Amino acid sequence: MIRRQTQADLALLILAAAWGGTFVMVKDAVAMMPVFTFLTLRFFVASITLLLISQPRRLRQLDRRAALLSILAGALFAAGYGFQTIGLQTTGPGQVGFITGLSVIIVPIGAAIIWRVRPNRSAIVGVTCAVIGLALLTGALNGQPIAPGAMWVMLGTLGFAGQILVVGALSKQIDPRALATLQVFSTAVGCGIISILFEKPIVPASPTVWGAILFTGVSVSALGVIMQTWAQSFTPATHAALIFATEPVFAAIAGFILLGERLGADQTIGCGLILIGMLISELGNRESTLPLS
Repeated sequence: MIRRQTQADLALLILAAAWGGTFVMVKDAVAMMPVFTFLTLRFFVASITLLLISQPRRLRQLDRRAALLSILAGALFAAGYGFQTIGLQTTGPGQVGFITGLSVIIVPIGAAIIWRVRPNRSAIVGVTCAVIGLALLTGALNGQPIAPGAMWVMLGTLGFAGQILVVGALSKQIDPRALATLQVFSTAVGCGIISILFEKPIVPASPTVWGAILFTGVSVSALGVIMQTWAQSFTPATHAALIFATEPVFAAIAGFILLGERLGADQTIGCGLILIGMLISELGNRESTLPLS
């Protein structure tokens, strides 16, 4: 029988593939409407979906601490998108991709500080391979100076890393559907506030855009967050961050299949290193994590 942690890791890998695979769809949609208007509608669709499949009594069973931390996870997720988008205005996509991927380092540091637990040796080797792979895949080693918006992108990365850590802390304690529902709803509210403050919200008229909103809202947002919450109750946050580092690999594959985008030698090697890093961590995952002395 497959170990529960292996099942959880496979679920996170499927989720990373789904996020990366929908990149082309989302890219086409946000070309026709403001980014945060799209995200607001996407996460409100996800919220409605989760309310339909989750019994309201599950939410009423949450204590104040669990409810506040669930809302915090959603707020961090929205902040991640917000700061990343601000940084994108003055930062190239390569640097944005690399800085965002640095959550693979931030998460284990956060776990060590919060839970006094350090990653095992295989996770350290895996993270190192993933970071080098991200640098090659995103072109972060091409000698370009650090862009002015890099600090905003780093704040966004802290938001994404914080969301992984909060979900990791809560996932073993409360019902995954309740956590997912509150988290997704607060993400929708956060994105809505950003949209009102910095954009001109519109109601999309294109069936293509509505198709993207409904598909991503139901699949990778609603069901995806439930999958993440369930999986993180069986696998460490550090491992989850490493698996999520494969998202740009799947985005590159989707770009190749759907748009005919070609990968250079450095990008191909980078994809390989990210996957190798994940496999090293997975194969060595039977080592127990050691408490810091």
